[in-house]
Amino acid sequence: MKILYGLKEMTKAKQLILLLTFLLLTASCGYFKKVDYEVKKESLSLTKSTSFDVNKAQMGGKITEASVHGEITNISEKTMRDIVITYKFPRDKVTAKIKFLKPGQTRKFATTRYKAHSARPSFKLGSVTYTKE
Repeated sequence: MKILYGLKEMTKAKQLILLLTFLLLTASCGYFKKVDYEVKKESLSLTKSTSFDVNKAQMGGKITEASVHGEITNISEKTMRDIVITYKFPRDKVTAKIKFLKPGQTRKFATTRYKAHSARPSFKLGSVTYTKE
């Protein structure tokens, strides 16, 4: 009860500073989440394709097959198993799967292919899921 009474006695500037401090601390707790991996050296691999499906109407234009290549490093103290790395393209998701990574180990990966209608489709890291031993 004294705390609430003390807030009424504070000036509005002090109340605002207290509120901003509380919000900043709350936001930083969610932002500084511990991450057990590091994904680096991401690059887009492109393959031009002129193949087409005879059962579908053709719209013209070539299809580009894209996949993401990179490296993942386990920066935790425990072995990571059943790792699934997901990347998002404009209309679909692609994944790379790795059975395990020991602490400190780095492994190269390549995702499944994405059929794009643009020459350089945009992509971003969606998620990395795994289980720890």
